[in-house]
Amino acid sequence: MKLFSNKLLLTLTVVFLSSCAPSSSNLGLDKNSLLIEPESFIADMQDKVILTSEAGPVLADIYEIPSDIKRNQIYKEEKSNYIDVGDASNENSVFPITINFENIKIKDMAIMF
Repeated sequence: MKLFSNKLLLTLTVVFLSSCAPSSSNLGLDKNSLLIEPESFIADMQDKVILTSEAGPVLADIYEIPSDIKRNQIYKEEKSNYIDVGDASNENSVFPITINFENIKIKDMAIMF
């Protein structure tokens, strides 16, 4: 069993290393066998590149933002004021609270009230 696992490990290592090695033939491509010559392609496409760039957006040299435009924050979260809880006009109002009595012994609850 150990001999089989050693052979398997050796075989997998050889396959992995051979797949990582660069091929010596370089896929048979050299500069003379390309379908499109790079220099002639660049020369042919130069006019199209110029026309495309001229048809694109025109950028202004100087653009000033008018002073009457006010920037607004879209996602602005209002800060809550927790210091002033109730109205100053109604001093007898009651502030509602909730008390959670879960996991509290009755003895401790009786001491609190």
